[in-house]
Formats: sequence, C-alpha cells, structure tokens
Amino acid sequence: MNGKKLLSILIPAYNAAEHIYPLLNNVYVNISEKQESQLEVLLIDDGSADNLFSVVHEYTQFKSFRYVKKENTGVAATRNFGLNMVESEFVWMIDSDDLLEPTFLPFILEELKETKYDMIRLNYTNDLTLSNPQKFHLTEEDNVLKKYVSAAFKSYVWQFILRSDVFIGKVEFPSGYLYEDMAVMYEILSLYDSGKAGYIDEKIYKYRIRSNSIVHTPGPAAVESVNYLVTKFNEMSGKYTDEMRFLVSSAASQIAFDSGRKDLYQSYSKSVKLDFFLSDGRFFNLRYWAKYFVVHFPMLRKNILTVKRILGIS
Repeated sequence: MNGKKLLSILIPAYNAAEHIYPLLNNVYVNISEKQESQLEVLLIDDGSADNLFSVVHEYTQFKSFRYVKKENTGVAATRNFGLNMVESEFVWMIDSDDLLEPTFLPFILEELKETKYDMIRLNYTNDLTLSNPQKFHLTEEDNVLKKYVSAAFKSYVWQFILRSDVFIGKVEFPSGYLYEDMAVMYEILSLYDSGKAGYIDEKIYKYRIRSNSIVHTPGPAAVESVNYLVTKFNEMSGKYTDEMRFLVSSAASQIAFDSGRKDLYQSYSKSVKLDFFLSDGRFFNLRYWAKYFVVHFPMLRKNILTVKRILGIS
C-alpha cells in the first residue's frame, strides 16, 4: 500500500446537523483501533449555518476523522475539494443524511487489503431500518458500464467504492448544477471498464429520500441542469454514448414535464426515437421499452384526454 491508508470516506455536508450523527456512529461503532488506522473520514462542511460542528465534535477524538469547513459552493464543488485531499487507495463518496449498516466497515476494510477489484458496487435501499447483517458476499461483476447504460442501476456515486488513482484528477463534478452524479457516472465507469469489478448484494447503504430536496422538486435550477446534461452528452462520442443520450434525454423529458416546461419536454422527448430501439437488439429489451413509455406517457395521456374531450366522451 506504500504507506497509504486503505479507504477514504468523503462526506460533503451542508446544514446536516439533523442527520449526520447516526451516519458517523455507524462508521465508527464496530471498527477496531487497527482498522481505524487504515481509514480516513473527510467531512467537508460546505459553509453550513447550523450547529454541524458541535454535533460532530466528539468524533475529532478519532485520528482518522478530519473536519474541514469552507465557503458554500454546492455539493459538486465540495466533492471536488474533498477529492483533492484524498490520500487513500480507495475512496467512497457518501451523503451526509444517509445511513450505513454498522457491521459493514469492518468487513470492507479487511476485504480491501488484498482485493483484486478496482471498483466495488454496493446494493442499497430506501428503508432506513438497520438489520446488522453478520455476513456480506463480495462477488465479481462483469459489464458494469454496459449495465449502467442499460438502466440496470441508477446514477448514484455513493453506490461505488473506487480505486482512487483511476479517476481522481481525471473526472470532476460539474459545479453549479444538480444531478451531478449523472453528469459524471458514465465517465467514471468508463475509466474502470477494463478493470475488475465486484458487487455486494446485501443492502448496506440506506438512502434517505427527502421530499423537500431541490432534486425532488423540479424547477428552474433542475431545468438548467438537465439542459447542461443534454448538451454535454449530445456532444460526446464513444462507447455507449447513444445509450447515454437516451438515458439523459429520458430523465430530462420527465424533469421538464414535472417543471411545467412542456416546450422543453417536447424537445427532449423527440431525441428518444423509436428507431433507437430497432438496432442492436433493443427491440426485445424490456428496460428500454419501459423507459420509452415513461418518457412519452405524459404527452400520450394528454392527447387521449384531448381527443375524448373533443368527441364528448366522459
């Protein structure tokens, strides 16, 4: 390991005092002193106005814990800031309001010592209940990039533990935009496409869905962000970029519709064309048909209702 620690856990945090204590507890509660010596926890405070530091202060007793406060620049820029501080073999970027199974850290710290994998994908759930599993199963996974562009899993960067030197310095999160994970996931996974990947099926990551999150309440910022995404992927070329343009246009169409921007909805949905499905065997791929239906259903429903109204059908 050349003197490096095994794992850096990078946590951007903004006004996270309400939820972050259970997360840090789940990180530290079961690891030994020796295991802690191989761990680095980077909590990057993105200019919080709450009492975040007073909540996490007790964790400064751990040599592995580093708290850094900076001016508010958003989660993407904060991740970039934190990545520049990472000195471990592997990095795991997690969100401050989520939870981990407290039995997982001891397991993964042992696995990373001799692992053949450059990337490990983790399973997750929206159920915040902790089950404390005593066993985890790490198996080899093939074609991770292909699975991603086929919509087999979503664009959440926290579902990956990544070998640091493969992507740090090569990919940056786009500052000032939402959906920053989708913006870089394709690029990150492309860098690992020729390496070995592992997968843990147990749902060790607990993803908290907050209804008041700006990501889940589409508006002007969301529209600006999907405009950025659509433009970025329309200008890209290479392996699976047709699939990525489809995925991005699908997401953009739904966000535009939810935001009341039907002009943009029509523009985005036009790029999700039927002829895309008629090549490379996609005609028989149910995932693509499901995505196609999701993108076009809102306008289809509107057209049906319009016809029924004109015909006087109740």
